[in-house]
Amino acid sequence: MLRSRTNIAIATGLVALALPVAATAAPKRITRTVTGGPVAATATSVGSSFDGTGAGVQLKISRNGTTLFDGAPKGAGCIYEGKSSCTLLGWDEGSDALVVRDLDGNGEPEVIVDQYTGGAHCCVDTTIFNLKPDGSGYLQSPKEFRDEGYRLISRPGGTGEGAVPIFESGDIRFIDLYTSHAASSAPTQLWRWTGQAGWIDVTTSYLDDVRADQRQQRKLLDRITRRSIYEARGVAAAWAADGYRLGQRTAVLRILRRLADRGRLASGFSQRRSAAAKRSQGRAFVQGLDRRLKRWGYLPRP
Repeated sequence: MLRSRTNIAIATGLVALALPVAATAAPKRITRTVTGGPVAATATSVGSSFDGTGAGVQLKISRNGTTLFDGAPKGAGCIYEGKSSCTLLGWDEGSDALVVRDLDGNGEPEVIVDQYTGGAHCCVDTTIFNLKPDGSGYLQSPKEFRDEGYRLISRPGGTGEGAVPIFESGDIRFIDLYTSHAASSAPTQLWRWTGQAGWIDVTTSYLDDVRADQRQQRKLLDRITRRSIYEARGVAAAWAADGYRLGQRTAVLRILRRLADRGRLASGFSQRRSAAAKRSQGRAFVQGLDRRLKRWGYLPRP
């Protein structure tokens, strides 16, 4: 999704940007409060996950003036040696790391908290807080979007529903699977949070989004294979996954095998091998990818 495509674009010259050098500073502390209807949420973030000074996030949620939650959000990637080391995602850049919004259409706002784990290229931990049925506190529904992150978008809901909030991300299983992290990409993946049912993968309900992602992945794949300066397996796998979801397996395999025969789908470590060896390695990659996509459920159901 966005993270991986940005990395690929930088590597292939599609975009150029300059990254500032971070200056050493004392750990920062920031408090943010967001309200929605009867709900008020206050998050406090200390330090930075970039330099190892992150000391965790504390969250307080009140409803009609009564505190119903006061503690640290769950997040599997945020616990290190028994302590939380995360910070609010991008809080020093003004991002929406704390949101109060009705996600399931029942009129009661939920609280969304995005935490950042730190690391060279990782990770987003998101937790949704929803009111318990008896109103005595809040339940937590954590999800790791990892280095793909997400965008909160609106899409048409089901029968009798209007627009509903959708978490647009990417299938994180593809990252580092076939190539280096920088050369990896992930097919689009759409999630909906639905109260008691929790997180549901709704990608197949929004195939126009899959088509749009497929077009972007193909643009990157064409650029990479035309220049022959960057390993194409990561983008090829993501593009193929979108195609399989759209019922294009036969056409996708034809294109992948053509690329393999041209030596474009060999691993980055085999660029000095013979043309025959590259073809063989590329064909093996295509065969393995086909098996994996079928096993992971990327083919449409009959």
